[in-house]
Amino acid sequence: MVTNNTLTNTVRPFECQNPTNNVTVTGNTINGSVYSGINIGAASGTKLINNNVIYNMGTDQNGITLQNNVAGTIIDGNEIYGARIGIQTGSGTTGTQITNNKIHDNIWGAILVNEAITILTGNSIHNNPRGIEVATTSFAAHYNSFYANDYGAMFLYSGNGTYNVTNNWWGANDGPNIDGAGTTGNGQPIITNAFTGLVYNPWLKLNLSANPDSIAAGGGATSAIRADMTMNSDNLTSGGFVPDGTQIVFTTTSGSIGSLTTTKTTASGIATATLTSAVAPGTATVTAAAPGDAIYTTRSLTVAFTGSAPVPVNTPGGTVTVGASTGSLGAVSNTAIIPPGLPPTVDMPYGVISFTVSDLAPGTTVTMTFILPTVPPANLQFWKYINGAWVDCSSLLSGVADGNNTVFVTITDGGLGDQDGLANGVIVDPCAFVYPSIPMMFYQQSHGASMPAVTTPQAPVSLPSVIVQSASLSANTVSPGSPVTVTADITNKSTVNGIKKVTLYVNGQVESTQGITVNSGGSSKLTFSVSRNEPGTYSIYVDGVPAGSLTVSGGPPGEALIFAGFIAFIALILGLMVFYARRQRSV
Repeated sequence: MVTNNTLTNTVRPFECQNPTNNVTVTGNTINGSVYSGINIGAASGTKLINNNVIYNMGTDQNGITLQNNVAGTIIDGNEIYGARIGIQTGSGTTGTQITNNKIHDNIWGAILVNEAITILTGNSIHNNPRGIEVATTSFAAHYNSFYANDYGAMFLYSGNGTYNVTNNWWGANDGPNIDGAGTTGNGQPIITNAFTGLVYNPWLKLNLSANPDSIAAGGGATSAIRADMTMNSDNLTSGGFVPDGTQIVFTTTSGSIGSLTTTKTTASGIATATLTSAVAPGTATVTAAAPGDAIYTTRSLTVAFTGSAPVPVNTPGGTVTVGASTGSLGAVSNTAIIPPGLPPTVDMPYGVISFTVSDLAPGTTVTMTFILPTVPPANLQFWKYINGAWVDCSSLLSGVADGNNTVFVTITDGGLGDQDGLANGVIVDPCAFVYPSIPMMFYQQSHGASMPAVTTPQAPVSLPSVIVQSASLSANTVSPGSPVTVTADITNKSTVNGIKKVTLYVNGQVESTQGITVNSGGSSKLTFSVSRNEPGTYSIYVDGVPAGSLTVSGGPPGEALIFAGFIAFIALILGLMVFYARRQRSV
């Protein structure tokens, strides 16, 4: 065993003649040599040559040479470049396996085969004058990648044997070119020298897909782009794939895949990229290119960015751009006059932003995009002004931690954040972006109070993080007037004790409010009781966290009692009549 050596400009870096035992040459770096980098003579044992890097062998020497009659050699995972021929097998060699090698930029060619190869798969063969030269009457090669070899991918030099080279990548989606014929593909040439028995169809090809193929504009929605090189030209799963590490270049005309262009590598024949939508509605053309001639190796598709065109609005803190993922966005405006009831412990740098989203199907969920003038602080909150009160709706806010100036608010028509509280196809939304300027331990809203001056933000301090983790109902269907218990699980994920005002909402309207103290790292439960006399379905939220829908069914609670009393009264009268009738007969 020869492992993990670095050999530079030696005469014979590794040479093994007629061994009777197994031979392993692995993990070595061979830079320059007078003779072949690795030279194996006839041997009876197993030979494993893997994970070596061999280069700069000059114009006369090979990277790896198997002499005549060598049996049972595995050549796997090596990189060979700058040699005369990357790998050469002699006459009479048997049981040779050439797999998963990178053979490129050699002086004459990549592989010269003078005898049948047992396995030749998973090799990346590119930028050589010649790919594989075959001087044997039987040959098979599958799941290899051929591209940018100057004179061709394969040359057949011997007899009328069987040459099965199906399911390879030839540097073009329409397959290899056979002897220059115009009716064949535009990929790497195969030169048959008029020999018959060549089977090259089907071949591997590049497929491209997007999931989904329509996403919301606004800069926050994403689509998974997948380049697939496991399918063949018969549109069937080939059973294999191109060599791992094959580079796929993704480009888009709109939105972003990290930028407009990004390069990924395949694993098991798959490479993926993530397309993020543009701010404005439109269409992106996404292209994937595999190695080869760019005209013939690409696949393209389109992804739609849906929604309303973004609308800029001037605010005290700079221009804020507002977009909606669906529906018609309108009435976008701003006022620096803050409605009363805002705690004196917060800053509202962009004033109040108002908008409507119409032309929705009732109950539609819309993702609103807000491009702020600067990157917001990590403790940014989203508040709504609903029925004369400021409501913390930060549970609807996302994207704050992404380190850019684009944030998103997800609002459902008729749900939390929709001022009218009705699933009527229109979202009405006076809102504000808020962050605490000093710790807000607890604040009892004072409706109608004048708005205090906006405070200057202080240096960051440790704030309590008391949140409603989840909420639930004790029952989902009740009769009119029957109470239901709403239970909220409250947690404090910070390192300081905190007090929180927790509000119960029914159909977007404030039902009741309670205060709770939760120790640092702790949790607690808070319960509310709610009942309704009118039949219908009611949406229950606790601080923006859905508890569920409450269905009230049946008549008013007094009707059953009145009816039961009436039946009892009739029964009593009938009983008395029977009693007196019997007494009269007995007399």
